[in-house]
Amino acid sequence: MARTVPAAAWSAVMVVLILYPAALAAESVFLKDGSIVEGRVVRENDREVQLALSAGGRRSIPRGEILRTVYHEEYKQKRFIYLMSGEMIEGFIVDEDRETYTYRRDLASARENRIARSKVDFISKRRLEVKEKKERVETAAVKSGMVRGAVSDTARTESRREGLISRAPRVRVGCGPGPLGGGLGWKDIDGRGWEDQMSVLVDVVIWRERDADGSGFDFYLRGGRKEYDAYPVETQSGQVRLGTFVNAYIGESKVPATDNVIIFEVNHYYLSPGARYSRGMYFLGILWQGYVMLHYQYSRVELDTELQVDLGGGVWSEPRNKKYKYTSHGIAGGAGIELGLFRYFGVFAEMTYGYSPAMPSDRNLEEFAINFGLTWRTSYR
Repeated sequence: MARTVPAAAWSAVMVVLILYPAALAAESVFLKDGSIVEGRVVRENDREVQLALSAGGRRSIPRGEILRTVYHEEYKQKRFIYLMSGEMIEGFIVDEDRETYTYRRDLASARENRIARSKVDFISKRRLEVKEKKERVETAAVKSGMVRGAVSDTARTESRREGLISRAPRVRVGCGPGPLGGGLGWKDIDGRGWEDQMSVLVDVVIWRERDADGSGFDFYLRGGRKEYDAYPVETQSGQVRLGTFVNAYIGESKVPATDNVIIFEVNHYYLSPGARYSRGMYFLGILWQGYVMLHYQYSRVELDTELQVDLGGGVWSEPRNKKYKYTSHGIAGGAGIELGLFRYFGVFAEMTYGYSPAMPSDRNLEEFAINFGLTWRTSYR
């Protein structure tokens, strides 16, 4: 009579077949020196962990040498981490928590890097050949297989702090009242400063080198214009001509003594490559950063005058325009504070001073000045 195998016996066999591979699966113990030991933990206490090595034999490892223990082999597969900024990181994800991923570019190296989950768009098992629209990329990544938890991260937005410190000024636009203390070292006859002073500037940041806290160097190109106007002054003895003072300002006789200067206008255009170092902190929902800067300055000065000739008998000719042009090389620097109020926009205030002599009189074009402005902030990572 044929024997039959009881159902209970078949069940036991199936359980063994299912659990046997899991029982033999090796843990991976990451050591602080960068090495990885594979085996099965057979004994452990407060001082050490003993492994039955996959290659045979046993090894005791002091707990002080252990960085982490991983109970799967997914870390051995290279991943392609696509960031919100559009960049891609290629490496091996060796650990993760609710806030960050820890990865190694070289699995055999002890060097590890962390990246916030909020900066990760998605993670793929293969490199995507073409950067498509976000929806299509995510679909392709899901089909190719994504790391556990990455799908939900796609929908997460950056925290306010991360959004601020991961961005830095790309363009700054500012203006100011002109030099402090009278303007270009010259005052008109009654001791007043220049009329209608105005200063505008534009910074374009060419290169940014910032750390994880948003502090670091910016290399920029600054262009700007400063304008100063002077007019005749009424005194008890009547209207004072500006010709004498224009000549003194330039350092040579340009205006004849018989001419009357109706308007004397100085236009100072400059172009300045330089560097700025910023350092600060995130506080009360704002990124506060103080900075110092230094730049070379090439200047072009245009002196614009409107003249009248004294024809005698109280009669003057029609006004005529006369221009004088000079160039200058100098250096300028300053300090300021910048507030990152929003991810893409901020404000700044700064004070500058320098030395840029021009004209035969060697007038310094860069006295103390103050500027205020807005910044357009973009990601530097």
